Amino acid sequence: MAELGDAACLLVVGAVGATWAAITDLRHGRVTNGTVSAIVVLGLAVRGAFGGASSITWGVMGACVGAVASTPLYRMNRIGAGDAKLMIGLCLLLGPVGACYTAAVAAALAGATAEILQRRTPPGASVRVSFPVAPLIAVGAAIGAALATLA
Repeated sequence: MAELGDAACLLVVGAVGATWAAITDLRHGRVTNGTVSAIVVLGLAVRGAFGGASSITWGVMGACVGAVASTPLYRMNRIGAGDAKLMIGLCLLLGPVGACYTAAVAAALAGATAEILQRRTPPGASVRVSFPVAPLIAVGAAIGAALATLA
């Protein structure tokens, strides 16, 4: 029963945090450090309260998967620092299995969005397209959480 409480609390933290990050990214074009910090601090607190050190370790492994998935994209200037930190924070909530699904789904959504926007760019215009990524990471995290429960 403790696992159900752990999962429910982490789901609420992730859903609220991801939604807030998506809204701020759409409105202001950035994900704030405060939003990501709240996700990480609350996620660690919930993991520690319900599962102890092993749950925190599981979350840190998920954060590592998120870092491995997002750092190259950040270094190539494909996503912003806030997007990379959001991915890492949400993956901390999901653990390594959910993080793998989240990274794959978010990457697929971002790639499809970039392709659609690039095809709509008039000939002769700049080929590089820019769009908010946090909403796609939020959707990826939601789908990743659902897939991780089925795995």
